[in-house]
Amino acid sequence: MLWEELKKTQERMAELIAENKRQKAEIDMFARVVNVLTVENDQLKRKLGDQQAPVVRLHPAPE
Repeated sequence: MLWEELKKTQERMAELIAENKRQKAEIDMFARVVNVLTVENDQLKRKLGDQQAPVVRLHPAPE
């Protein structure tokens, strides 16, 4: 009984570790995308010069 519970717990832990690795990779990719878009946005702002561009404010995602 105890060994079965330990085995299930180990399997669940392995699943959570794998999920954590996938999520970290997705976070890294998302951060790179945001960085590229920020750079592109800055470049576009410079091209526009004094023209007013609308401001888009980002809000944190609800938890």
